[in-house]
Amino acid sequence: MCDNTSDICQSFYPSGDHASTTVLSASSSFFCAALHGGSDMKCPLTVKILDAVKGSPAGSVALKVSQKTTYFTVPSHRVTDATGEIHNLITEQQFPAGVYRVEFDTKTYWKNEGSVPFHEVAEVVFEAHAEGHRHYTLALLLSPFSYTTTAVVTNVH
Repeated sequence: MCDNTSDICQSFYPSGDHASTTVLSASSSFFCAALHGGSDMKCPLTVKILDAVKGSPAGSVALKVSQKTTYFTVPSHRVTDATGEIHNLITEQQFPAGVYRVEFDTKTYWKNEGSVPFHEVAEVVFEAHAEGHRHYTLALLLSPFSYTTTAVVTNVH
């Protein structure tokens, strides 16, 4: 079963932006079920980040998850635990079919690590549930001058 290991909330966008923010961190690419020994049924969206320089989870990476309506809007704010993961990032009710953006605040992470990064943010935009109800694990491999993303899409039925 997936758990919420951190309830620390933070916004990295000023108020008045057209979207709320979600803050979190994450690590490498594993299914929620593999990590927690249970079903992925309770994790509609999971994010994991790996620091490629240290070869370990990248904890405390702020991120914003938003859904596109007229503007991109966001349902929650979070920060990952020491393993660099967030499970149950948003609820099933907050995650209907549509286009989503996950924006990682990579600049702050690298500055806190003592590096001067090239990019301000890493961004993933994807369409959720286009082929029926799915659960998503987004993985980010991060270095100060590049990033790579991948997704694991699970049919929950």
